[in-house]
Amino acid sequence: MSAAIPIPDVPFVIGIGGGPLHAIEHKNALWAVRHGDTGSRPRVHVTTACDLAVAVVAREWGEFRRGNEHLLPHQLCPTCAWTVALHHGTGDAELAAWGPSPEEAATWDRLLPDPPILTRTCQRILDDWHNEDEEDRDHPHWAQLLGHVCAHRPEMLVSEECLEGDHDHEGEDCPARLACATCSVKAGSWDGEWQGRYEVAVPAPCSALLAAAGAYEAKGAPA
Repeated sequence: MSAAIPIPDVPFVIGIGGGPLHAIEHKNALWAVRHGDTGSRPRVHVTTACDLAVAVVAREWGEFRRGNEHLLPHQLCPTCAWTVALHHGTGDAELAAWGPSPEEAATWDRLLPDPPILTRTCQRILDDWHNEDEEDRDHPHWAQLLGHVCAHRPEMLVSEECLEGDHDHEGEDCPARLACATCSVKAGSWDGEWQGRYEVAVPAPCSALLAAAGAYEAKGAPA
């Protein structure tokens, strides 16, 4: 039997669990080794930074951190991503990563009643985090709050015709929609290559994002 690949000596390694990628604290990955891990698939599930459990430790992918090329093609668990960002003090960069991409910005501006609602809500939470005593900044509820808000990030939906360029409109006339991926109903693995297809799209901003914004007084001024 070949020797197991060592756990990367980094604060957080990457966990795979059938959905978004998760962060696993180094000590938890080592715990899996001590309890019979012989490869990338432990014989026990490993607790992630968001308190879920995964069965695969991506040992050859290195560190769970923005900039790692292995993370780029995948969605990230919002709570795990914020746990890592707060640990490293990279909250500003993490907040920018959850904002609209250059391709999404115009659609957010056009379709959201309050386009900066997500980034402004997270910024309010980050401001509170900065104002905490240093020993209280490690409390997991900060990452949970930020992760909850970002889990309801507006996602741009376009038709199959638009994706393939088979349309007769341009730019701002594109009939794109914004939906909340967390609140919407998506097709499961039973749908084969169409897994993840939206069956019921809940429009963004969803009530969860609006409630979080209201709780942190981040709603835009009324028109």
